[in-house]
Amino acid sequence: NGRILLGESIYIRMNDTLGNIEESFINNVQEYMADKDANTVLENLQNKHRQLKYLERRLLQQKYVIKEKIPEMKRALDSVVLLKEKKDADQVIKTTFELSEHVWANAEIPSDNETVFLWLGANVMVEYSLEEAIELLSDNITKGKATLEKFSEELNILKDQIVVTEVNTARVLNHDIRQRKNP
Repeated sequence: NGRILLGESIYIRMNDTLGNIEESFINNVQEYMADKDANTVLENLQNKHRQLKYLERRLLQQKYVIKEKIPEMKRALDSVVLLKEKKDADQVIKTTFELSEHVWANAEIPSDNETVFLWLGANVMVEYSLEEAIELLSDNITKGKATLEKFSEELNILKDQIVVTEVNTARVLNHDIRQRKNP
């Protein structure tokens, strides 16, 4: 009974990454700063900016990882679909596979093969029937694409909030400079 190791499969858990990050635009700086210390406000705005930039980096890293995994999952899905088609047609598959770097071996996959092993990551490999593997990989590709879309939306929101924070910081700083010049 032939068993085949295919590419990596991942399960993507969606969660609300951003939480409550909304920064309001300061319309009237004079009114806003009337009872506040400029140094404290500037410090708070700079802290907020650092937090937003950290979130942006984290989202970009997560987006990159998922973007890299989707093609791997597609290749694994194509391989499992090919195995299923050959099994249904009762055909043996002749292939080569990598044993180690620069070392390849020839193999025949019998037509009665009904399972594959999927590498899930974290040193975990799980055996699936061909149908289960196709379902799992298809589901993970769909979830991966949805997650990429969600991350893109969140990054756009985050970039808007970063700009608002930067503009607020500049306006408060300019107001403080004007106040110091004309007490």
